[in-house]
Amino acid sequence: MKTLIIAEKPSAAEAIAEAVAGTYQKKRGYLESPDFYITWAVGHLVQLAEPEDYRSSLKRWRFGDLPIIPDFQLRPVKKTEGQLKTIAGLAKKSRALINACDAAREGELIFRYIVAYLRLEEMPAWRLWTASLTAEAIRAAMADLKPLDRYDNLFKSARCRSEGDWLIGINATRAFTTRFGELLTLGRVQTPVLAMICENRRRRDAFVPETYWEVWARFRGEGCDYRGLWLREKGEAHRLNEKGKAEAIAAAVDGRNGEVRQVDEKESRELPPRLYDLTTLQRECNRLFGFSANKTLKIAQELYDSKFITYPRTNSRFVDKHGLALLRRVVSGLASHPVYGPFVAQGNPQLVHERNRNICRPEAVEDHHALLPTTLVPTGLVGDKWKVYDRIVRRVLAHYYLPARYRERVVLTVVPFERITGKATDLPVGDLGMATAVLDSAHSKEADDLGGAVFRSAEKTIIDPGWKVVDGGWTPPKEQERFPERAGLAVRCAGAEVLEKQTEPPKAYTEGSLLAAMETAGKQLDDEELREIMKDAGLGTPATRAATIERLKEVGYIELQGRQIEPTPKGMALISLVEKSEIPLLLSAEMTGRWEKFLNEIARGNAQPLEFNRRVSDLAVYLVKQLEAAEKSWYDKSACARRLGTCPRCGGAIVENRKAYVCANWKVEQCPVTIWKTFRGKGITEKTALALLEKGRSPRLRFYTKEKKPYPAVIVFDAQTGVMNLEFSSAATRSTKSARPKKATPAAEPVEPAERDRSTNTAKTLQPSNSGNQTASMKKA
Repeated sequence: MKTLIIAEKPSAAEAIAEAVAGTYQKKRGYLESPDFYITWAVGHLVQLAEPEDYRSSLKRWRFGDLPIIPDFQLRPVKKTEGQLKTIAGLAKKSRALINACDAAREGELIFRYIVAYLRLEEMPAWRLWTASLTAEAIRAAMADLKPLDRYDNLFKSARCRSEGDWLIGINATRAFTTRFGELLTLGRVQTPVLAMICENRRRRDAFVPETYWEVWARFRGEGCDYRGLWLREKGEAHRLNEKGKAEAIAAAVDGRNGEVRQVDEKESRELPPRLYDLTTLQRECNRLFGFSANKTLKIAQELYDSKFITYPRTNSRFVDKHGLALLRRVVSGLASHPVYGPFVAQGNPQLVHERNRNICRPEAVEDHHALLPTTLVPTGLVGDKWKVYDRIVRRVLAHYYLPARYRERVVLTVVPFERITGKATDLPVGDLGMATAVLDSAHSKEADDLGGAVFRSAEKTIIDPGWKVVDGGWTPPKEQERFPERAGLAVRCAGAEVLEKQTEPPKAYTEGSLLAAMETAGKQLDDEELREIMKDAGLGTPATRAATIERLKEVGYIELQGRQIEPTPKGMALISLVEKSEIPLLLSAEMTGRWEKFLNEIARGNAQPLEFNRRVSDLAVYLVKQLEAAEKSWYDKSACARRLGTCPRCGGAIVENRKAYVCANWKVEQCPVTIWKTFRGKGITEKTALALLEKGRSPRLRFYTKEKKPYPAVIVFDAQTGVMNLEFSSAATRSTKSARPKKATPAAEPVEPAERDRSTNTAKTLQPSNSGNQTASMKKA
């Protein structure tokens, strides 16, 4: 009998077949060789059962049925049920199984759910674990197959994540939806992320800019010409809150002689940036190219499927000794590359070794090492794929170069000024009397110590670009200011100016900065070491963060304005609802980050799934109890609806509901303007709806008769009556039927949802149940 290998995708199955099977035949749904059946899962083939699978009455959403905490069962994903049957048939003809799904938590879950549903637990099973789909890597992994039970803890963690997201997603979404009469989706990860975005918006809305003034002076002397900023305290720039004081300081020093009192100089180094994990690659591509996190992930996945890079969904930025060996082989293979060859030739291989902690940390590599190119070098990549691949290669090559070296210089320049006490200086009293009096009230002890007004000048010049010639976009610097080389040099103030400035509000999130915040559970950390420590407590995983952001867009909670992420009125309203309902755990990025850390501890065998399940079940019970006291008036549906445009009849807002685009004034002013989302069997897009509202006519569209024969027609819309008609190519032939808004049931009235809003690949956002059952105890739905 043969061995059945189950990969996650057809491309991975083909790569495995080419590497280990030699000759093979393509069959429907699988590949066959003399020793193996090689098939694929196409993502999840089995999922957790829906509420109505446990009890038919749960198909209707009712608050009184909550919380729903089932003894979890499995059911097939309907659209891929045929592939599941193929695997079942192959399993009956096989003697053993090999899990070749992606080497990560979700890949383990996909395989184990298939095994549980098909009741294949008694079959011998092994794990093929590889971070690359090159033939070399696959053959090495096949030669080092591990018993499947070695990854039991990883499966427990994955299962806790799956069940927990189901529990919170189902119960929170149904509870808020039935309580407030509109589909409101919530989740373990997506709701705290939305809360971070909304809090950022609130801080920006509440921000009141403050005006302040700075005094800058230009100094010239022997061999120097530079500018300085007036200080209150030594080493700290001072912002003046009174323009008069700033002008007095500028007047007091302009044209006066001064002295360079202090010159501090030091050399600094900047190490090559660490290798990419998925999150840092997404952040970088967002910053450099404006790519969304989801776009970068898709490109990276395509590069992985094409065998050009290693497994992209990694959360490590280091390699172990095996990864180091791969990295060396990769760089050696790039020596003849027309773009990268010169960088390889000028690089120093001796810099890349096991003692280099900037690149090699075996303890920081668990499931996968950092993102690397493979030994298979592409020749035809163009466009966006090339940009992402180029980033990954240059980041590797940077480590073959020395750190960038800088010279940092800080200069303190003092201009003596007249004191009220009348002590001798070079400033005459007289016209400057008032200025010096104001200056006296603004100066500090440091000014007293140094004998006058203090100005700070700083420069950072590059001595050796080092790795930046490869990965930093380095260009030779333009001519800079000429700073004094020594203290004691006499200079003269060749001009002083007062600059009016304002404090700036917090910056809006971009996808790049949001990914960074998700990585550290909302904590703004610049220190690389702290970021590494916090990774286990982040929001979501590198594999799911992009999908979470996309999910928030899909459900209408956030939108992109340029590169900035802004919450919609509906998103802001949802967060306000959760706050009024006093369910802070649903909003806490830090708490959710701790749960993610708990999942990682389960994967390492250091925490118990039952405890995790209990906590999530308790939260599901708690949130339903809290919502019992919620008032429907807390949520204004019309104010939160997405606005499409302006009503051509009454000037009100055109808002979107589940069935139509309608005027928000339908209830108050009985405005009949309604564009149905389906008309004569034709779906009406947002673009078509806008044309009807603005021009009263749609572009020419294709409709179908009952016999499914196509015919062209134009929709015409009468804004005064709210009537939609069809106009055919012949002016004499028009439809007499029309779509009129119903008086008894206005289009804007929300329809009670009959199904839960779920994402295909992003689990519904929260954590497991109190069910402690393992794979063997799972039942078919």
